[in-house]
Amino acid sequence: MKNAKISWKTTVGGLFSAMGAAIVGANVAIGLTPPGWLLWAGYLVSAIGPVLLGSSARDASATSQDHGARP
Repeated sequence: MKNAKISWKTTVGGLFSAMGAAIVGANVAIGLTPPGWLLWAGYLVSAIGPVLLGSSARDASATSQDHGARP
């Protein structure tokens, strides 16, 4: 892609989603009992991640034509 702009907000949103899913998923997969605050932090981070990702998906102020998706 020409002129591809990388957004830090979408990157952070993706990382939050992955970290939250890993914390919550490890609790279920391994079967260990983590501290309560860690599980709540996992739920919170996994909820914030997709919201940040979805709200900033078009923050580069570029149209579909600019990215070459539309003629």
